[in-house]
Amino acid sequence: MLGVAVAWQAFRRGPPPSTPPEAPPATVESPPAPPPAPQEPPDPRPRFLAARATFTCGIVTGEAVFIAPERALASIPCREGQGQVRLSDGRDLLARALPGAPAGTSVLDLPGASAPFVSPGSATGLADGAALLVALDGAGPETLGEATARGLVPLEGLPLLRAEEAGGPLAGPVVDAGGNLVGLVPSTPPDPTRPWLAVPVEAFAALLGRDVPAAWAAVAEQAVDLDRQAQGDLWNRLQRSAVLLSATPGPDGLALVVARVARGRPPVETVRLMVDPPARDCDPTGRILDWRTGPGAFEGLPVPAEVLSRLVRLAPVAGGGSVWVGTGRSRIDCDPSRVADGATLSIPGSDPPAPVPFPRSALAATSGTVGEAGDAAGVSVNPQDALDRAAAAEEGAAWEVGWRQAFREANDRIAQARQRRLDLQAQREDARGNFQYLLEQQLEADLEVARLEEKRAEEALGELDRRASLAAVPRAWRRAE
Repeated sequence: MLGVAVAWQAFRRGPPPSTPPEAPPATVESPPAPPPAPQEPPDPRPRFLAARATFTCGIVTGEAVFIAPERALASIPCREGQGQVRLSDGRDLLARALPGAPAGTSVLDLPGASAPFVSPGSATGLADGAALLVALDGAGPETLGEATARGLVPLEGLPLLRAEEAGGPLAGPVVDAGGNLVGLVPSTPPDPTRPWLAVPVEAFAALLGRDVPAAWAAVAEQAVDLDRQAQGDLWNRLQRSAVLLSATPGPDGLALVVARVARGRPPVETVRLMVDPPARDCDPTGRILDWRTGPGAFEGLPVPAEVLSRLVRLAPVAGGGSVWVGTGRSRIDCDPSRVADGATLSIPGSDPPAPVPFPRSALAATSGTVGEAGDAAGVSVNPQDALDRAAAAEEGAAWEVGWRQAFREANDRIAQARQRRLDLQAQREDARGNFQYLLEQQLEADLEVARLEEKRAEEALGELDRRASLAAVPRAWRRAE
């Protein structure tokens, strides 16, 4: 019994029997969450339409777009300095045009307008082929079109945005796919043959107080350099010879407009016209009777806008001179119907800034009517023939007087310059003989100027003689009298 009791005590003092551990519950992995659906960018059209407006300055109305609650850009210039803006919500507000806007546009200030607007973007950063929203010319502020960005192209010293492949000509704001303003198309296109060119928003940065990308500065500098080279080349071409600008039908042939660079008023000039491609027995000759220069020289003349914009920006280069515009007329002594469609007119040896079309249809209609009547009567149908012959004789006399006067003045300038040089040489020699060194140095400087003036006078005479040779001026008229 003692052994059983001991065994029982030992059993009680031992550890309780352990139960086998339970296995952890199996974890079930949940399926991965689907990726979030890509969110489409917000449609820029409502914001673009709300920011659009119309701007009236004087009697001209154009497109406008707000780029800030109180600031807008307009597609027309405003020389009056203020105009009226009609907002998309129907309000009419008075706007003040700020000076310094790019050509053909306006920057408007409208205090208290609180208008919806689109933020300015960047035309420089647009990729080739980027989608654009544009304002179509004449479609109204509620209509939008689509276009494609095709980079920048220089024109008259400014890079312009090419917004091509639109449904028609543009006029007004251009925004990118994000609804940011990237350009403004003037209502009067900078180049009528390319009515999709827009002024980039970077060109307004100075007036808007915004910085421009570094890429824009490089592109703008390149455009200015190219324009400077083109203008210098045009100046040299006008200096070499007269250039035909337009030829329009007149009562007795063609009314001619030419331009040239000269130091003084050019004389009455005869110009030979060349038809390209050549036409049988068609070799017209014109007379330039009147010359004028100055800010209003081209006023009222039928000069293409793209050519006129280049001519009015010409600045004199070293050597002086100014741009002169001449008007005259030319009789057509051939059958215009023999001239090919699309033929052009030019002065041989010149390099016109733009081709001048031969007005074949208008001249053919006029000559056909006169020719039939003349054949029936057997005589000329123009009762003014005698007056025309008298006028031609007067023109011939004026032509001779003009050339003789031009050569007389050119020779007089040479004689005066030479005499001044000789006088200064004699004074310098006297000062040297009298040991007046300071006076000798002063006279030496004056003598250099006199030599330069004499050289320029001789060059002017040589240029006048070259022009006279092209105009078949008799040698007898060129001699000094």
